[in-house]
Amino acid sequence: MKNIMLKTFSTSLICLLSIGVANAAEHKTKAKKAEPQNIETQLELKACSKKKEGEWVSYSYKGVTFNGSCQPNANGKLQFTPPMPK
Repeated sequence: MKNIMLKTFSTSLICLLSIGVANAAEHKTKAKKAEPQNIETQLELKACSKKKEGEWVSYSYKGVTFNGSCQPNANGKLQFTPPMPK
């Protein structure tokens, strides 16, 4: 009886620890996915750094060229904005 209880307790403990490790690994992947948006925003701001409002610009990211114009963002800085569909 004592042997069965020890095995059950050990198995339960291992299961609980593995759940914690799995959640920690998932948390790290979410943090990595958030970074590209930050890089993209920096590129959008850089594309409009020496431009005027409404001026047509383009920039490339991961082999894709984006075309649009410079418009003020919420902070008042000029940022790349894609054209709106008609």
